[in-house]
Amino acid sequence: MTSKVFDSFSNRQGVMHDTAHREPLVADMETQDHPFSDNSVDFAAALLEHPLIDLYTQDLENGWTSLHRAFYFGNIAIARSILHRDVQDATGLGSGAVNQHAGGLIKIKDKEGNGPLDLFATTIKDRTLRPTEPAHQDTESSGDLEDEIAQGDSGDDDGVSRKKLVHPSVDLQADEVFTFGSNRNVTLGFGDEDDRQYPERITLRRPDHLLQRFYREHVASRQQSSGGLDPSNSLGLSRSKPVSELPSIIRNTPLIIQDVQMSKLHTAVLTTDPESNLYMCGHGPGGRLGTGDENTRYQFVCVEGGALARKKVVSVALGQNHSLALSDQGDTFSWGNNAFGQLGYSLPRTGLRDEDPISTLPRQIFGPLKREIVIGVAASRIHSVAHTSTSLYTFGKNEGQLGIMDADARSLEIQDIPRKVAASLFSSAIVSVTAIDRATVCLLENHEVWVFANYGYTKITFPLDGFTNYFLKNSFLTTKYDTSPNQICKVTSGGDTICALSSSGEVFTVAVSKRAESAPDSSTSTTNPAKIRGALSQPQRIWSLKKGHMAARDVDVDQDGSIILSTEAGSVYRRVRRAKIKDATAAGTGEYRPKDYKFSRISGLTRVMAVRASSYGAYAAVRKDCDVLKTQITVSEPTLWKDLQPLLPFGGLASIEEASDDDEPTPDFGESHPQRKT
Repeated sequence: MTSKVFDSFSNRQGVMHDTAHREPLVADMETQDHPFSDNSVDFAAALLEHPLIDLYTQDLENGWTSLHRAFYFGNIAIARSILHRDVQDATGLGSGAVNQHAGGLIKIKDKEGNGPLDLFATTIKDRTLRPTEPAHQDTESSGDLEDEIAQGDSGDDDGVSRKKLVHPSVDLQADEVFTFGSNRNVTLGFGDEDDRQYPERITLRRPDHLLQRFYREHVASRQQSSGGLDPSNSLGLSRSKPVSELPSIIRNTPLIIQDVQMSKLHTAVLTTDPESNLYMCGHGPGGRLGTGDENTRYQFVCVEGGALARKKVVSVALGQNHSLALSDQGDTFSWGNNAFGQLGYSLPRTGLRDEDPISTLPRQIFGPLKREIVIGVAASRIHSVAHTSTSLYTFGKNEGQLGIMDADARSLEIQDIPRKVAASLFSSAIVSVTAIDRATVCLLENHEVWVFANYGYTKITFPLDGFTNYFLKNSFLTTKYDTSPNQICKVTSGGDTICALSSSGEVFTVAVSKRAESAPDSSTSTTNPAKIRGALSQPQRIWSLKKGHMAARDVDVDQDGSIILSTEAGSVYRRVRRAKIKDATAAGTGEYRPKDYKFSRISGLTRVMAVRASSYGAYAAVRKDCDVLKTQITVSEPTLWKDLQPLLPFGGLASIEEASDDDEPTPDFGESHPQRKT
């Protein structure tokens, strides 16, 4: 008996398959028409006890071991038996001879570089037992909403409803947030200043008034379902209860994570709650947390004071010393340090000369934004950005990144109120905006990326792999089997690096160089985009793996140009600078080539759908559990009494209830007996 027998048995159909055409298979062996389906696990256990079975032999075609094949076909029970035999061989308790590969079966890779667990993650995909309804049923277009607002006489609340005009641009619908890395700036939210080498889950505590609202809605729903009766009397419920006495279903209502944002000194978490859904932690001096004071928060606290009271936040942006928030009504709020006018309004100066004006509570930004429905915000250390679908507003310190193209743009130092710029520049709607100290980056609906920097603007052309338009895709030159074009779908930035993510999972980086501090001459133009081409490096592709499960799903920029990304399989990788870069450094130039960096996988993270970085060594990973276990499984009604009824000695009496109203119900006690003669 050889290992080939067991290897063919692990393949439930005994046929070799090409790994380039894998498809997800059902992980239930009994569903397959196989002669060994009833006693397959016992047969595999018997084979594993044979001393001549070699688990470490690899297939000549694809390099698979028996463990690879067991994971590929979803035989979890057999895979556990194989791993148990591997452990026995490593500890000397097995029946076979000593093997040099004992204990390392899980590390053996096939010819494509996949281990057994990588193969399992590739082939066993998420299942949906039944389709779910879309999250948003509102099909009203944004143009109709703007027309509705335009009917009003003023921008004030004059009867025109402005509720829920803005849907969140990022809605992860996730379940957990894990943070790790440097906690020097208390941005991890664990209540201490200790660093975390491995990811740990954060906890959020809802305010009491939000739990009371959930309870009132729960009581109202029970009252409606009971046909108008007051459930507070029939069910013993009360409308005013302490939080500790509320039902567990209310106190333990699941928190759904909408978005996470990180900066050098603070972190923000958005949930999908109807109000008071913004939580922040970090350094408090300067008022960047918006809690009404300058105290440092080591754990996440709810931000619900000032102008954000009883409002729902749909988007948040963090600068180093200030914060921006966008409500579902299209209103923009800011708080924190206003040294460069990045809050969008003026604050009175303090008595001390070196003290900057601050706002410790959120305040609404008016001015040009009063009548606009803002759909996105962004912030850097020195400036802020707010945009609608067709307009871009910038304010803060002007170092050429505000996009102002007037003749006096270079002499303008601070723009303290939002200013509309580049209104006629874009041929398509604005989807998202990201900001760093030296640049403002816009992603348009037609997947173009425009950068404002060095008192000019330019369009970045990325070397996308494959064709980017439908005409070439359908032409005879196309050799890819992908039915959709490869286009830029996300832009983010941090430090001096701009990062872009394509729809096929490629990641590109562009470095923004510091502009020369020289006096402008007559040849310098503030409106010529060619003048800033020297400020941007050529886009470099840093992640482009051909495997579908390794395509990048989300990406963010960390310090020194490093990035962190999550893949389609839910794994997280971090791009870090190599410790020894002597050989990788260009001789005599001091410039670093792409091989100066390497990717390392973050252990302990699965099913990650989004990642965030603080540009200072702190990271966050947003995870979502399987929907099958949460929303796709229904519980049947209890049938215990119905099953026990036939076993009761007087179970026949139940037929009385089933009798019709016209006939007189008569109990059935079984066969009638003749009367006794006396």
